[in-house]
Order: sequence, then C-alpha cells, then structure tokens
Amino acid sequence: MVRRSIITSFVVGFTLMSCLMASAKQLDTKAKDVIARYTQSLQHDNAGVVESCIFNLMHVKLLYPGADFSKSVRDLNRLILDGGTAAIRYKAFLAVNFFENTDWQGLVEGIRQDEREEAFSLLSQKANSQLLSLNNR
Repeated sequence: MVRRSIITSFVVGFTLMSCLMASAKQLDTKAKDVIARYTQSLQHDNAGVVESCIFNLMHVKLLYPGADFSKSVRDLNRLILDGGTAAIRYKAFLAVNFFENTDWQGLVEGIRQDEREEAFSLLSQKANSQLLSLNNR
C-alpha cells in the first residue's frame, strides 16, 4: 500500500512537473515572439509607435527578466545615434540603461502603458542624478 502511494505520488509529481515545463516553454516562446515584434517595430516610421515599443520592451523585461533582449538592446543603441527624433534618441538611451542596470528596472515596475511618460521621467531623473554624482567627485 505504501509502495503504491509512493508510485502514485511520483507519477502525479512527474505529470505536474511536465505540465509546468510545457507551460514555461510556451511562455518562453511567447516572450521571444513579443520581443521580436517590438524590436522589429523599433524601425517604424511613426515616432509614437517607436516610443511605445521602447516602453513596451522595458515592460516585457520586467515580466520576463531572464529573456534574451540582446537584439533589442543593439537596436536601441542604434536608435540612440540614428533615431528619427530627439525624444526617440533620448528614450532609447534611457532604455539601454534600464536594460543594463537592474536598479533602474525597479523604478518603472507597475507603471502602465498610459503612464509611460512618467516612466521615462523617472528614468531621466535617475540618469541626471548619476551624472550629477559623477560631476561632484
């Protein structure tokens, strides 16, 4: 009886773990797809679309901290130099710092899409404070 209970527990545990792993793989695939789409949209002609995608990539980073954003960061670095507007170039700069500094990520946690300007404002304040602290050394 005890042996049967152990075998049943093992089978249930194995089944549950398999389901969780399948769900994790589905989430991983979904995250990769979302990241790829937002990264591709960074090339859009409409400045509002590009700015929205910059914010959305940061939001996805908060949801999937272990996901690979290397292509996104490369494209953001290009936008810093070649972005169509000064606002895009500056927001790309802030986003790159967001991706490279985990302490920046907590600043925008919980901020919604309709509050994205507030998120960029908080990141801008962080950048300014770091520049000021470097100047005071």
